Amino acid sequence: PFLTLVTDSSKVVLTKEYAMISARMLEQQAVFTSKGWDQRLAVAFVSYICELGQADVVATKLSSAVASLGCPLDAMDADRLGSLCEYAHFIHAALPAALQEQYSEGTIVAFCVTFQTNAIAHGHSNYSADPYVHGATSEQEKHSLFAFGSLLQHSCRPNAILAIRSLTDIEQESGYMLEIRAIRPIRVGEAVSISYCNLLPPTAQRRRTLRARYHFDCMCPRCTRE
Repeated sequence: PFLTLVTDSSKVVLTKEYAMISARMLEQQAVFTSKGWDQRLAVAFVSYICELGQADVVATKLSSAVASLGCPLDAMDADRLGSLCEYAHFIHAALPAALQEQYSEGTIVAFCVTFQTNAIAHGHSNYSADPYVHGATSEQEKHSLFAFGSLLQHSCRPNAILAIRSLTDIEQESGYMLEIRAIRPIRVGEAVSISYCNLLPPTAQRRRTLRARYHFDCMCPRCTRE
C-alpha cells in the first residue's frame, strides 16, 4: 500500500506534532461526545498529516497518490455531507494555527470521503455505513489505501475477493501486500469485480448500504434482476 493509517489512537506512535494535536482534540472532547461522533476518521487524518509533515520525497508522492483516488463528494446526500462538514469543522479547530492555514476544512472533508470510500480494512469488518456517527462496529486498527485495489469496481455478484497479507509472513519485511483472488473463472475482457458490502442481505438493503457508505446506486446485474 502507499498508505497504511492507524485508526486506533492508542496504537499511534506519538510524535511531537501528533501529541500536540491530540491534546487540542481533547479540548473538543465534549463536542464529539455530545454529537455522538466517532473519532477514528479524525485519528486517520491526523496520522496522514503527520506523515506529510516529514517533508521528503515520500511525503510528496503520498499527497499526490491520495489526491488521485476517487472522492465522490458530488454524489453525497446533502444531509450526510452537512454532517461531515460539521465534523471536519471540529477537527480543523483542533489543529494548531499553522496547520489550520495549511489544511482547510474542505481538505479535511475531501480526505475523509476519500479514505472512507477507498481504504481497505485489515480483517473481515469495516467502517459502518456512517463512520461519522458513534457506534460503528469495526474494531480494526489499520486501514490501507492501495492504488490498484481502489480501481476495482463493485458487483453484488463479484468474480474476485481481496486479501491482505503481512509481508513479515512472506519476506520478513514490514508492510502489507494486497492479493486479488479469482473466485470463479473470469472471461477475457470481463472486468474484475469485488464486493464492497455484505452480500447476504436482500437487494434493497445492500443498495442502501452502498449508497450510504460509497455514495452510488448499485446497478449490477444481480441488483437489476432481483
